[in-house]
Amino acid sequence: MRRDHLLSLLAICAFLISATQTVAVRAARPAQETILYTWWLVRWKDNAMQCTIDITHEGLPTANEIESQCGLKLRLAWEATPP
Repeated sequence: MRRDHLLSLLAICAFLISATQTVAVRAARPAQETILYTWWLVRWKDNAMQCTIDITHEGLPTANEIESQCGLKLRLAWEATPP
């Protein structure tokens, strides 16, 4: 019986040691650099800035990004504006 308890304790210790090593490996990875692109949503008639949009990809912001950072009203106005 005592031997079973000792084996259980050794198994738990081995699990904890392997879990600690896994965390250490994940923490050792270098951080990935992210480029932040900032867009300004401005009104055509007076060039007044209405909103700032930050994205992490090249190209124009998507409609979802505009809506989440500027609101539905500005997204709809942006979509209705001719290029």
